Amino acid sequence: SRPRAAGCSSGNAELIGNDLIVTLSADCNPANADPAVLMPKQLGSIMHETGHNLGLGHGGTILQPDGTFLIDNTGYKPNHLSVMNYAFQFPGVGTTVDATGRYVGGAYDFCRAQLVDLNENGGLDEPTGIIPGLWDLALMTRYVCPGATRATLTAAVGGQPINWGL
Repeated sequence: SRPRAAGCSSGNAELIGNDLIVTLSADCNPANADPAVLMPKQLGSIMHETGHNLGLGHGGTILQPDGTFLIDNTGYKPNHLSVMNYAFQFPGVGTTVDATGRYVGGAYDFCRAQLVDLNENGGLDEPTGIIPGLWDLALMTRYVCPGATRATLTAAVGGQPINWGL
């Protein structure tokens, strides 16, 4: 579930199970009273919680040397373009920003390919971006700049250079 203030969340699900619940209301966010706001959140939350039932984590999966997969629950990974990522659960994975520079989502989907690994300790390849020749280069990611809060997410086109230090 997406963490919320005062005990509010968007839902909960069994990991590799068959039960889920979506819990969105105007009590937690008054904007949810508007069906145009609520319906995309419901779609993203149903897919997100179903992903947990299927064994998906917030950050994807990590292939282990023995060939098994480890569930990665790292949230807000800019190289995980999936409804499982909190950054894309409600807006979806998008291709544009609006006139104010705010990220605009669109596609509610699970991650379709393994994107480049990101190493924050001196290994970020800014000219490469995150999608070198794998997908539609117009797909955008969202990331939190160092020292910023979760609320100040920046959009960057995945196949183009990304200045991670902004």
